[in-house]
Amino acid sequence: MLFKPILGRSKSFRSQIWAVLGVLVISVLAIIEVSNGIVFYDLASQQQKIQLDNFRQSTIKQLQMQDRAFLIVEEQADLTLRKLMNSYQVKYQEANGNPQNIDLMQLKDNTGEHIDFFIIDKNDIVRYTTFPPDQGLDFRKFPFMESFIQRVWQTNQMITTRTSSGVHGGVKKYIYQRTADQQYILELGMAFYTEKYFANFGIDNWKKELADDAGVIDSINVYNFNGHSFSSQNFTVVEGPQRQAFDKAVMTGERQLYEAGNRVYEYTVVPRQGGDDAAFVGMVMEMVYDNASWKKVWYKQIIFQLGIALFAIILFGFTSQYLARKVAKPINQISEHVNMIAAGNFDHSVKVEAGAEIQQLANNIDFMRVSMREGKKQITEAYEISLRAFLTAIEFREQSTAVHSFEVNHIAIEIAKKMSLSEDEIRDLNWGTLLHDLGKLAIPDSILLKPGPLDDRELDLIRQHPRMGYEILKGASYFKNAIEISLYHHERYDGKGYPNALKGEAIPLLARICAVADTFQAMIDDRPYRKGLPVEVAVAEIKRCSGTQFDPVVVSAFLQIDHSCYPDRLRNRVHTHLL
Repeated sequence: MLFKPILGRSKSFRSQIWAVLGVLVISVLAIIEVSNGIVFYDLASQQQKIQLDNFRQSTIKQLQMQDRAFLIVEEQADLTLRKLMNSYQVKYQEANGNPQNIDLMQLKDNTGEHIDFFIIDKNDIVRYTTFPPDQGLDFRKFPFMESFIQRVWQTNQMITTRTSSGVHGGVKKYIYQRTADQQYILELGMAFYTEKYFANFGIDNWKKELADDAGVIDSINVYNFNGHSFSSQNFTVVEGPQRQAFDKAVMTGERQLYEAGNRVYEYTVVPRQGGDDAAFVGMVMEMVYDNASWKKVWYKQIIFQLGIALFAIILFGFTSQYLARKVAKPINQISEHVNMIAAGNFDHSVKVEAGAEIQQLANNIDFMRVSMREGKKQITEAYEISLRAFLTAIEFREQSTAVHSFEVNHIAIEIAKKMSLSEDEIRDLNWGTLLHDLGKLAIPDSILLKPGPLDDRELDLIRQHPRMGYEILKGASYFKNAIEISLYHHERYDGKGYPNALKGEAIPLLARICAVADTFQAMIDDRPYRKGLPVEVAVAEIKRCSGTQFDPVVVSAFLQIDHSCYPDRLRNRVHTHLL
């Protein structure tokens, strides 16, 4: 009875069949449109969540890698501050414990550094300083700072902090020590981001670029536990209704959200390493994003789908034939592309010959593919920024180590080409060889630059540098193969190397290549305690050690490269910028 008003008794059977098929097609299309809307809504929700999760994790790793790189520079600043604190205590004693007898501005001028002097009284108030904005600063108004100052009163030892934002702006590193008469606390603060060699480590250099590339992310900010921003340019303080979420994140260590309409403020605690003040200088990352942007896309999609459904009702007969003939093929094509995306291949666009619904689904999947590819690119570029900062740290610390790494890199790349390695493998080898001696940043100059042979204790410390380099770099998961070079380039093919005594092909191939290049360069290079060997002697030694110290396959490739250029390049060595 349902179809009687539509069909009528005089209509032919064929017409009735076409009418029924038409109704079925219209019903199916309506279901597909509604289903697509639901699927697209869920997909948009899940995609936004995945995008935010991936972006959050990659940004935290980037922030921690930047912080580890900064820690290396801070160690040098720490030595300077400790020496100045000793002099500061002497001046206090010469003034017979009367701060008014100390010319703080003259002390500041004599340092030749961006350093300010402070004197804190027993009420935890800054009474004297060379930094006018902090005059009269009451630490009791800041709970985390107050608890830290109480620790200083309880010991006569110097206590240093990691870099942190000052109450009135500026990123500084502080050191504190109680006076011998226990009447005052002497404080020194060194400003960062002002010296040329600190500039490359600033948070401001990368966080805006990441936020701009992330799509829905409006901004990224990093604060200390007091809500003061780590910024050399635009100092901000967490205020307003979102402050409650910020404080809760600090107290619990758990991520907190504050929603204001469509805008979401997200606060995540990021631990820091080093310093005497772990509870005082932790970082809080703020991400601000628009929670409604993806919903707008969905609303537009619904309007588009309603238009398609109306068009399908008018042309239901053509649509019936179209569905029977064309649906299976494009769905299979889409399935193949989804499998490729799941396997990590983002380079092939999703192209199908299909109707609007399936084409729209394909376009959505292709949009997701492009977004994932760009996301991977952004993460890779962010890691490369950190790796370049590490290379700059190596060159700044010790020029001969930087040039050695550059020479090893050149030799290793030539070997890799002879072995016909892929572009990705050569890329990993390039970064890995440039950074293979990064761990030597932690070795004292007295050992690293010693003109004579090293004793057993010094050798043991030197042999720790592969593991030290690996610990610095291990957060860059996209460069796993490159990082393994730093850890394993001193392993031997016969299993007698260090640090893990790996044997044969258990040693990653790129590390085996670096081992040959590293040893060859070390033999032909002049060292403080010996002259470099002739190239032909070094080549013969590499060949002799094939199968014991080195992989025979790698040695075979090494013997095929041109070795004649290396003596000239070493004799005419100049300052080399690795980047």
